[in-house]
Amino acid sequence: MNKGATGNQQLELPAGFRFHPTDDELVQHYLCRKCAGQPIAVSIITEIDLYKFDPWQLPGNFDSSKLSYLQILG
Repeated sequence: MNKGATGNQQLELPAGFRFHPTDDELVQHYLCRKCAGQPIAVSIITEIDLYKFDPWQLPGNFDSSKLSYLQILG
């Protein structure tokens, strides 16, 4: 089993797990819940305040043993 950190917990993921939601799934299951102040069942998406960092600092804020993606929309 692969393990992904979620705060102080360990998330058990099956071998071969891929987080690859569609845009509709992201909006429906994550963004709408976030805007409504509802909890997200699994904390697989890390939230950071981008305004607290310079762009070149962002890669250093993540555990290099974990795969991270950063997508800028705009």
